[in-house]
Amino acid sequence: MQKLFNVPVDLRTRSNISDEADAQGGKLPKRKLGILVSFIGSQYGGFQINAGQRTLQAELELAFFRAGIISSSNFGWPSKYSWSNSARTDKGVHAAAQVCSMKGEMIFHNKNDDISVEDQLDAMRERVNEYLPADIRVLDIERVTRPFCARTNRDKVRYQYMVPSYMLCSREEVRDAFNSAKRGMANEAVNRLTPIEASNVVSETITPEILQQARSKLVGYRTDGSQINRIKDALKIFEGTHSFHNYTRRLGANDASATRYIMSFVALNPIIGDDTEWIPVQVTGQSFLLNQIRKMISAAVDLARGTVTREQIRESLTKKCRMRVNVAPAQGLFLDRSFFEMYNRQKAQSSDHRPLNWVEGEEIPAAGKDTFADIVSRALKAFIRTFFSVNLLF
Repeated sequence: MQKLFNVPVDLRTRSNISDEADAQGGKLPKRKLGILVSFIGSQYGGFQINAGQRTLQAELELAFFRAGIISSSNFGWPSKYSWSNSARTDKGVHAAAQVCSMKGEMIFHNKNDDISVEDQLDAMRERVNEYLPADIRVLDIERVTRPFCARTNRDKVRYQYMVPSYMLCSREEVRDAFNSAKRGMANEAVNRLTPIEASNVVSETITPEILQQARSKLVGYRTDGSQINRIKDALKIFEGTHSFHNYTRRLGANDASATRYIMSFVALNPIIGDDTEWIPVQVTGQSFLLNQIRKMISAAVDLARGTVTREQIRESLTKKCRMRVNVAPAQGLFLDRSFFEMYNRQKAQSSDHRPLNWVEGEEIPAAGKDTFADIVSRALKAFIRTFFSVNLLF
């Protein structure tokens, strides 16, 4: 299992709290826990454990093991401690508030001490963070009911994509930005129809110096009201129940799993960060397919730029249509929130279990709020750094 996780394990680094409890003749109680996690996904091959790759779940399991919350006999076998997470994230995708659940040992429980459950859980959070890399943080740990599962008890999930306004540049504006350095790049790149189609060629054929020149010209781009309205209109098309076989991989039009329900898809007011204007886009649904959100963003941006029509996007959502849709970069996508409204109403009414109201950040403990804001800020900066070198959207 250690080879599978691709993470070296030194048993001597594990917390000895559980061993001390056993030596004193008592076992630590195990409880079902709900865990709020933030991370920057740039250095990971996605969330779920995957052989030969560094993944977020593997890092979290290792930290909980070293903290003493996962026992030696259960380490490497997530099913034994009932691990679940509210949503999966692809390679390079970030999370402001991922929710996980598991059975863990209450390592600060002591029959002789009057330590509140809240203080025990906060101490456990701090202990786990000691063993996590700086780009993964546990923001909160709560007691949940025994049958709670982060995946099946989640009612809906919200993602946010930060769209830099220069994604809406026209072909002419892109060509002008590269005009002074045009000899250093392939003509094919500037003659492509859309920014996203041009990105693969551009990233392979131009130097960092040329990228920096283009960046200095494009970051000053600002949207107007008509562009914002067009992207809002484009996002609205995706709301409701549709077949998204064109917005994922390896699914046919008649595959039932290609049908998804989008509750809302909205663009918020633009903000300025690092001299760049950003358009926050939020999409809420019951579940999403691989690459679905990033492909929907790509199509909406193309409509706002005038390179595709509303009719083409509507047709792409019909089962009779097979269409190639480009993928926006992973670096701008956040897992924003998971919602547990039904659980809060029906299962968390006892005094032992508080509702999971991690919705707008007001329920995140003070100790975790600074970490929450830091994760979001660092992820945004990571997006800015990689946007011009990984998938240059023009």
